[in-house]
Amino acid sequence: MMQCSGPWHMAGGYGCRSSRRTVNTTPVYYLLLCDLADHTAFIAAMKAAGIHCVFHYVPLHTSPYGRRVGRVHGALPVTSDLAGRLVRLPLWLGLEEHQAWVIDTLMHTIGWD
Repeated sequence: MMQCSGPWHMAGGYGCRSSRRTVNTTPVYYLLLCDLADHTAFIAAMKAAGIHCVFHYVPLHTSPYGRRVGRVHGALPVTSDLAGRLVRLPLWLGLEEHQAWVIDTLMHTIGWD
């Protein structure tokens, strides 16, 4: 695991997930922060700037449906940990017009400007 450093303690950096097997027209851009506190603070700071970032996902084994019908054996600490650190960046139709502003705001928020 990478060492956390910087104002938002970026742990794994950033990336884009897409499938190699299919043509993916909806990539997911994300940040991996060091802990839930940084995750929550980052989302709040972006919201204050007018940019809506969200939790990436709720692990199925902790969702109401997953707890009702799932068959998890033992703890899933990596899944739970990542769920509290991944932030999905905005992606919407027409984003191209606002892309530079979103990127500039994000870079300023995490201190990379």
